[in-house]
Amino acid sequence: MQNSSITTYKNIIYKIAICSLLFFSCFARILAYLQNRPLWHDECSLALSIVFHNIKDYFLPLAHEQCAPFGFLAVTKIFTNILGNSEYVLRLLPFLCSILSVLAFYFLTKSVFNKWYCALVANALFAVNLRLIYYAQEFKQYSCEVFFVTIGLLFFLNFDCKKITLKNSPIYAIALFLPFLFSYSYAFVLVSYIFYEFVRKNKTISKGLSAFALLTFLLLSFYSIFVSLRQGNSMYQVYGAYWSNGFLKPTIFSFINLFSQNLSYFFCPNKFVLFQFLLAFFGFCALCIKKEKIFLTLPLFVAIIVSLFGIYPMNERLALWSLPLFIIFIVYCFEFLDFTKFWQKAVAFLCLVFFVFGFSSYNPAYFNSIFNINELKKNFSSTVDARFAVQLVKDNFNPSKGEIIVYNDASDSEIAYYFSRYKINTQRMIMIKIVEYDKNVYIANLSKLKKDYVYYFCIPYDYYERPILPWLDEWIKDNAKEIYFIKTKGKSYVAKVKL
Repeated sequence: MQNSSITTYKNIIYKIAICSLLFFSCFARILAYLQNRPLWHDECSLALSIVFHNIKDYFLPLAHEQCAPFGFLAVTKIFTNILGNSEYVLRLLPFLCSILSVLAFYFLTKSVFNKWYCALVANALFAVNLRLIYYAQEFKQYSCEVFFVTIGLLFFLNFDCKKITLKNSPIYAIALFLPFLFSYSYAFVLVSYIFYEFVRKNKTISKGLSAFALLTFLLLSFYSIFVSLRQGNSMYQVYGAYWSNGFLKPTIFSFINLFSQNLSYFFCPNKFVLFQFLLAFFGFCALCIKKEKIFLTLPLFVAIIVSLFGIYPMNERLALWSLPLFIIFIVYCFEFLDFTKFWQKAVAFLCLVFFVFGFSSYNPAYFNSIFNINELKKNFSSTVDARFAVQLVKDNFNPSKGEIIVYNDASDSEIAYYFSRYKINTQRMIMIKIVEYDKNVYIANLSKLKKDYVYYFCIPYDYYERPILPWLDEWIKDNAKEIYFIKTKGKSYVAKVKL
């Protein structure tokens, strides 16, 4: 009777703790979303495909060297057609996916962990992860990647392939392919499941499963060749150097370096990434030993193979889809140990020490940065504010008086999106293009501007590696007949002058 009361008490405490975590997890993401920060450069570049293109265009390479799944763009386009193209609407799908991923991860941990405290810790790490909270309010597909990978893991972990027959295999193939239209990384989960079932069934593979596998690979191959790779090739010409850092090389050093880099990114601020790496490796090995849960390790294997062949990079935000897996790996160390033997107690104590040090940055200041509005604004405020810059121009610009807007080529996405949104006359505009990064050349281009005109120098965004703002500000102060105002916010710059 006493043991029964203790068990009931533990269950009540566990349910209260889980509900609190889920509440705070959703609350933190809602707070982040409500900050409504201005779109930054990459978001503006992707938003242009929503504002100026139709759904059928999303099968083609996107403008401004962007890449995103068709479903992500199509649903966002539908949202903007109904609700407008404000920042809130553009970020609505990532926000919803972020909220849903909290619930999906909770149910996933129920399927993975038998020990209540392991499920509790895993959900806590997911709930307060700053990267996951940040991407709840970013107009990029990374929250969708996390959600569809998580829901895919949950579904396939509990799915009985005997339900797939030769007759219904096309329906299953199409239905289970659809999430790939929202998340490219979901393919790692889908391919892993097919491989897992083929290996597990060995000689008893049904015709239905074979037909399902064939149709799935045909769908994935067709879409990848005609859409994903075409978009990726256009982006690789611009971001090849960045992407190449995410492609694994067949060396131990490359593996350790890339996974350590990702862990440092996932669990920022991260002072002791080595401890997290060791915990994740131990948990990964433990899952491989537990054959009924080995499926959870396979998506990472597939991603590694794809990365080795230079198809899909695995660094930082491009690997954010794997963060739920790494949380499971880290916590599974404690699930694996049953504490019946001395050596297991010793290993468990060592793992606990690693865990405490590995997440020592999750201190009161860290939680304050998540749930304190002022700190949250600091975390999610951008170093640029295109909305401020364009709004300032809108409030003062008068083309009927012959005034002219001048902007830099780095700001083309911000100018195009926000000028369209605020309906600013774009007929009297000049772009100063940086063909070569040379101060004398840039000054010579500025000197070609006609005198006795009023100019608005609107620079919402400046290249970090090739900044021109210091040159522009110096030139304006040396050459302007009259300076009406110069205003900055972060690295966004607006000046109204007469030359």
